[in-house]
Amino acid sequence: MNVKITGEILSIEGGRPPDTELPTSHSEKATNEVPVMTTAIIGTGGIGSVIARRLASGETLRLSSADHESARTLAEEIGRAAVVAVYNRDA
Repeated sequence: MNVKITGEILSIEGGRPPDTELPTSHSEKATNEVPVMTTAIIGTGGIGSVIARRLASGETLRLSSADHESARTLAEEIGRAAVVAVYNRDA
């Protein structure tokens, strides 16, 4: 199965994963597309960092923390899937 990301749509070639319902509000021709989510995590301490690491394999993350250095370090560790927000409201 090949995966392509185009804008905010994740396209899966070779069919969709089993038991995955597709959005019907957009277009019926989008039979092999699954929406991609962005998840905000506020707090990058013990719990927040564990959640971020687990979600990083399949979602885009926006990290925010009172300790900005902790958020930057975690985002660097995770890689391209994570972005640091300056303020909580930006996450």
